Amino acid sequence: MSSFIVRAVDVGRLVQVVVGHDGKGPGSGWFLKHVHVKEDKDAPETYVFTCDKYVLSALTLNIKM
Repeated sequence: MSSFIVRAVDVGRLVQVVVGHDGKGPGSGWFLKHVHVKEDKDAPETYVFTCDKYVLSALTLNIKM
């Protein structure tokens, strides 16, 4: 499991996230089960985007709710 903190402006209710990587290095792909997004660590609401796919070389996934 990996966690990332991303600072961004408030964009309102989320309906989609875009996930990808640069594809550098052998075996750079990874399996993405789901993405959880919270406004801050203590926020009661969590947006959950289910993917259940491999993110392969320089592939970008658009995951919708």
